[in-house]
Amino acid sequence: MSSLASKALPMAAFVLGLGIAIVDAPSSADPTDPPTDPGDTPPDDQLAEPITGDPIMPTPGDEAGPIDPFHVPQPEPGDVPLEDLSEEEQGYVLDGVDVTEWDAIHTAYSSATAEAATHAASQAAAEEQGLGGDGLGDVGVVP
Repeated sequence: MSSLASKALPMAAFVLGLGIAIVDAPSSADPTDPPTDPGDTPPDDQLAEPITGDPIMPTPGDEAGPIDPFHVPQPEPGDVPLEDLSEEEQGYVLDGVDVTEWDAIHTAYSSATAEAATHAASQAAAEEQGLGGDGLGDVGVVP
């Protein structure tokens, strides 16, 4: 046996033994133990968000729905009443609540996004069919 082979064989045996030990280690758990169910966590033992301390997974039913960007939000219980603000702050708030001009802007943005979504869907369909991103302008044209 050559000198290189005599050195490589013990190293290969060591690596193989180490690999078997690593693979076998997790299987040494008691097979009679039932698997843990992640849903078994009691509500008092929820993970907390590190900054605010709020639970990461709030209790079911606490979820807030999506915010409608086309309507003024309603005041929430934790909001400061308008009467408690200074005159300058009240003016700032009331300027933001004046929605008389909003409908025209929202209608324009709404129609523009609907048109862009339709265009994006047609481009995605063309890409999916292998017609390329250039559209259908060159399909069927013989040079």
